[in-house]
This record gives sequence, structure tokens and C-alpha cells, in this order.
Amino acid sequence: MYSYTEVTRDIFGYGYNGLLKKFGKSYWGASGTLVDECYMDTVAAPQWQWEYRYSAGGERESKRHVADPWEGAYSGRTRLWTYYLLGGNKQQLAVYNGRETIETNVCSDTGHRVHFYPTEYLTYGNGASALITSRPDSTHEYKIVDHLGSTRVVLNDTGGVISQYDFEPFGKVYAQTGLGSRKSFIDKEKDEESGTSNMGVRQMNPETGRFDSPDPMWEKMFSQSPYNYCFNNPLRLSDGNGKLPGDLFTSPTQAAHDFGKNYNPISIDLKKEMGSTIYEVKKDGQVFYTYSIPNAASGDFVVESSAPEGSVVVAGVHSHANYEEDLGSGNEIFSDDDKRNTTLAKRPDYLVAPNGSLQKYDPKTEKATVISRDLPKDPKDPTASNKQKEVKNDEKRPVPYKSNGKIIEVKKNVEN
Repeated sequence: MYSYTEVTRDIFGYGYNGLLKKFGKSYWGASGTLVDECYMDTVAAPQWQWEYRYSAGGERESKRHVADPWEGAYSGRTRLWTYYLLGGNKQQLAVYNGRETIETNVCSDTGHRVHFYPTEYLTYGNGASALITSRPDSTHEYKIVDHLGSTRVVLNDTGGVISQYDFEPFGKVYAQTGLGSRKSFIDKEKDEESGTSNMGVRQMNPETGRFDSPDPMWEKMFSQSPYNYCFNNPLRLSDGNGKLPGDLFTSPTQAAHDFGKNYNPISIDLKKEMGSTIYEVKKDGQVFYTYSIPNAASGDFVVESSAPEGSVVVAGVHSHANYEEDLGSGNEIFSDDDKRNTTLAKRPDYLVAPNGSLQKYDPKTEKATVISRDLPKDPKDPTASNKQKEVKNDEKRPVPYKSNGKIIEVKKNVEN
């Protein structure tokens, strides 16, 4: 006697930039005898069921159902769509659900049209989590979030509890009362079709606490697995929104400012100059800028670290380390050697001074200009203004730099 069982396997399709573009399943049938002698009988080609689209910045803009799924959410005559209206800072401002008609005379049209309707309008507080959800029927939901931004309690207009959630360390729901929430763990959305969480640039499996694709910056963090989440410390850390070498900026000046924010404190503490190179990165038809992992000086002067081979270099950036009294005003200005090297390189250079100023030297005009004074400073520098508020740095990822050919990582803002 033979038995026949149909089995499925999840399949994921990715774009060149590592973003999830398709999700589906492959099917096969396994037949066997009563003595459990099993063998593969038939294997079906992968069937894509969902497609995903993203903005130029990598945030998801829509997802749509393209084929009959193995289970759930399919009426037989329409297919589901979700569209996300994004703000300038990539946060979701509104969510629209829709249905694509796949037959004629459904929803009073001729088929293959999408009927959208709003379901959520989102309001944010000082953090990255949406705290108020407004519905089209004029009702509101108010979220109470924890230190990670995860939704723990949802209240209605009168203060009544709609739902409560407890999570395992990596986001799997441990206990729940009331209905499920579209966004919950660190305010990210779980895709019900695949069971993975959309973390912005990658999908994470809350069962295993691992991403399903490698970190695009894996070569910047040699001490970490390219698949782990938040350095395996999910109780204290969440996905960082700060910038580091390899992260993208819309201008060279923004990249230089971020260099100063992350590395001037380290440079001052080490009493060593640090230097890096700013270069172009093309992504989705747009030009962005980033900087290489900086070198720490082995002597009095630093050699700025190189950009990847073949990159278009646009500027250099370096720090002057801690304040030295015998240098006087030389602490805060481009040295003659700085200017000479910039002229030979035929591109601008940025300086982060001990007083927290960011400056730019243009070899074409032979002039230096002060761009900002809000970077971390050496308190011993008499020219540092106590009235100037320093930029806040919440970066929780290790900050890497090179010293004598080795990469060293400095951990910041992490509780013991």
C-alpha cells in the first residue's frame, strides 16, 4: 500500500541590492510504503506568490499578491495589494490596502484593476515608532512602546486596552491578548505570508533571530556574523539608525560630518589623528557618498585610508586629535602639509578640529571655510564653545578603525 503526501518549501527571491523582491513556494509529492521506504516522486517548479517594491532609499513601498498562495488571504476573484506612503525620513505615513480584480464583472469593472482604500494614518513621537494610528472611521489607537520601540500595549480612544504583547528576545510573540498588530517588534512589520519580519533592508526570522541574507556591510564588521541581529544583544539594542563607514549620504559634507561625529571622540581619546577618503556610491540610479574605514596615525601625521579600487574619490577627511597647547592656533586650522597634499590630490579636504568644528579646504580657491561647530570637542581646547550644542550620537554599532594594519572596533552607548 502506498501513501501520498504533498510538501511545500518556502523560496525567496532577491534583487541585486539584497532586498527581497519575491516570495513563493515549491511543491513536491512524496510517496512511500508502509515500512517507511520513501523517495521523491514529483517536484514542481517554484511558484512565486508575492512581489515587493522599494523606494530609492530601500524602504518598501508596496507588496502584492501575484498567485494563489498555499493558504490564506485569497478570495478566488481578487488578489491583495498593500501600498505604503513614505515620508522624507522613510517612515510610513499612511497604509492603503487594495484588491486587484482578476475576473471581469468583479467590483463592477472589466478585470485587472486595483481598488485601493486607506486603512492607517500614522503619527510619530520623538522616536522611530508610530505611537498613534488613526483609522478612516475616525477612531484612534495609542501605542505604549518599550525601550526598543516594540509595541507592548495598544489603547483605544477611551483608554481601554485593545491588545497586549510579550516577545521573545528576537521578536517572536511569546504571549498576546487581543488582535495581532501589523507592526509590533521594534515597530517593524511581520509578513504573514512568509513569517519573516521586514526590517527595512533585510528580512529576519524571529524564530532563529537571524537575517535570511548577509549584511551588505559584512566586510566592515569582521568580528560579527553577517547574519546576526544587533550583535546578538536584542534586549538592549535595536536596528541602529546611525551612520558608519559604508553607510550612504546625499553629499560629501554629510559624510564628513558623520566622520567627525563618530571619530573625533576616538581621535581625541587616542591622541592620534585619524583620516579617511570620501567617495561616490551609485545605487538605484542615484549617486550617494560614503567614507572608508579610517586609519589611525602611527606617528605625528595620518595617511588617509584609501577608497575601494575603481571608486570615484571626491574628498578626504581627517581629524587633528586632542588639543595641544604648544600648537596654539595650529590645532584648529589646516596645516601647510594638509593644504599641499590636498592640492596634489586635486580634490577638497575636510578637517575635524579639537574644538568641534568641521572645515573644508578647496584647493581651487585656496580657501578654508567653517561648515559647523557642533561636533564632539576636546574640553581642554580653549576655543571650544560651551554654548554650542554638540550633535547627539546614539550609534550603538561598533565603530571600526585601522591601526597598524588591524581593524579595531570601539563599542559605544552599550550598557554593561
